[in-house]
Amino acid sequence: MNHPGTLPLAPTKDGGKEGADLPTVTDSRLWADPYDNALSDSTSAKGDTSSSSSGGNLTLGKPEVPESDLDDLASQQICIMPVVVRGDANSAEAHEMRTRFRIAVVSGLGADGYTADDPSHLMWVRINVLGSKPELVPVEWYLRGGLSRRRSPFYGAILVVWLRDSVLNLYPLEQLKGIRTQLEDQMADLCLTEIHCPAFKVIGPYWSGTLIDILNDDLTAGRGMTLYSSSATMADGLLDLFAPKKAKGGPTGRERLRDSKAGPRLINLTCTDEELSESMIGELKLRGVAPGDPNSRIAIISDWDTEYGRVLPLTFAAKYRQVADSLIAGGKAPGRLPASAYKQLNVDDAHSWPPQILKSFYLSGVEGTLKSDDNQGEKPSDESKTAPGSNSSVVVLQRAEGEHQIDYISRLGNSVPADRRAKRRGRRARAAGCDRRAGS
Repeated sequence: MNHPGTLPLAPTKDGGKEGADLPTVTDSRLWADPYDNALSDSTSAKGDTSSSSSGGNLTLGKPEVPESDLDDLASQQICIMPVVVRGDANSAEAHEMRTRFRIAVVSGLGADGYTADDPSHLMWVRINVLGSKPELVPVEWYLRGGLSRRRSPFYGAILVVWLRDSVLNLYPLEQLKGIRTQLEDQMADLCLTEIHCPAFKVIGPYWSGTLIDILNDDLTAGRGMTLYSSSATMADGLLDLFAPKKAKGGPTGRERLRDSKAGPRLINLTCTDEELSESMIGELKLRGVAPGDPNSRIAIISDWDTEYGRVLPLTFAAKYRQVADSLIAGGKAPGRLPASAYKQLNVDDAHSWPPQILKSFYLSGVEGTLKSDDNQGEKPSDESKTAPGSNSSVVVLQRAEGEHQIDYISRLGNSVPADRRAKRRGRRARAAGCDRRAGS
């Protein structure tokens, strides 16, 4: 899979040999989940290779280039690029996420003039992790393509490191600093960093919870790092609530991660939950659901077992109240919500919420699928077609059997507008939103 403007680089690693001088590799095409053929300390590599975690060398190997080109590569700066992905092996959502991220990385690097040095294999390295056993991590080299370009790629090579999110559960900046040091040392052993110190750019964090942990961590450990996040979207006020500043004054929210001299630099690639809520409220207004209308009800359904699902209704409710109050005050444009605005809403007290907001929760993974290829091509049975006296307009709830919760979701949908007192007074649900996002 080569992007226009790049050339395929030659021969893949020889996986048919064993020896401590060779890196450990496994089969993996560029469109595959990087953890499909995952190694462990007790299992061997899969695919064409006969190297295993005990027979092969679980340290970084050189890029697949002729020896004569290594000196030229060593004279250029290299970038270490950890990509933080979901590590839950049995989740269909996580598998899909890792596959999409890999295709996106391959496409993005290809657009910038890089191509994988070995498009058929992944290399595995052992990384020491604070407070846990060593982690086996898949990595791959991306090198400059051979075609002429109007704008040359900036780095001589990029080392993509597929890092499971669980590695960053404890002291994420300290963990990243340790990973950076270990990989830089291994590059030094390969004589690739004698002139330039490698850059360190992280695609992550994936979860908002990790972003909170970063703000609670020692920020100085992240100096020289750049973080690019498209899924950690928690509102800035909530970040300040869960990760209070140690000193008064100064920047708040994500602005605390802007000074690269003081800590990591965060580049947010999408809108925050607060900005999304403001846009949703504006869209509802265009559709006749005015903020503060006492006769309207807005139902928000989200998953309870993720940070994102728990705080999204809270964010929307706080923003809804702010927008409604600003309209009463003369339409002044609302600013960013501080942490104190979220403290006024108690999760267990509906009376502290705007009366127009109805909330309900479910557990993510309701389909009960552990593998993405489970039951492909099978259609769910429709008992309404075979049951005596059935009517095609009747909604049949799936049976309450197995690991799925589809039957629960169906009943949840029927019960959300159950604000019966409001219904008797002529108030009805005017909008409903269901969160099915996999990130944050």
